Amino acid sequence: MQSYGGNMTFTEKTAIAAVIGGTADPDSYRDGGGKPACRSGNAGRFANGAVTGAFVMAFNHLMDDEDGKNVPSKEWIQEKVNAAIEAERDKIQNWIDGGGGALNIDFNFDNFNNSDEAFGLYNNQVMYKIDLMISGETYIVDVVYMPSGNPNANIVTDIIPAGVAAYYGVPRGQQGKFQLHFSSHVFGGKKYLPIIIYLGKPAYLNYINYTRDEE
Repeated sequence: MQSYGGNMTFTEKTAIAAVIGGTADPDSYRDGGGKPACRSGNAGRFANGAVTGAFVMAFNHLMDDEDGKNVPSKEWIQEKVNAAIEAERDKIQNWIDGGGGALNIDFNFDNFNNSDEAFGLYNNQVMYKIDLMISGETYIVDVVYMPSGNPNANIVTDIIPAGVAAYYGVPRGQQGKFQLHFSSHVFGGKKYLPIIIYLGKPAYLNYINYTRDEE
């Protein structure tokens, strides 16, 4: 099938996979003496094998469809997010101490592709559970990564404690959680949010205390 698969439809390939899966067990078509057999039990094994073969073919097809996408790993996002938390704390502390400072964490992922861009701004979002480190404590939080089509908009300059998530316009299951908005300001002060973190109240309050040195 590999030799001629390029000229075959998905339906044709799945049908062949079903036959191959069904005939994989030699006992399904021969008896103990090597003669063809048609026992009901073996017929069932043929059917099960056929279904398995077709299922694997269909699953692999779906996985192949995913090959066209290019999204960051959980580990990539987790490392970036935790680095940004520490950098934001340093920035705020510098301002409190009378100095200055800026946060510039690059959240651009090379050749990001997760379907088509929506409204010419955001690609389809990627969502993970990550370990968020705050003042020595680890919290499991939900992070949404939705980079802009404009690379400059993915340079995070501020992390904004945004309070409780509304009950509309947020991912299912995140309503009522607290939010951290990783914000970028470009082109006349427009705000872009390539990263949003949804977290519980203890983690949220710990973030505020930690970044403002109010522990």
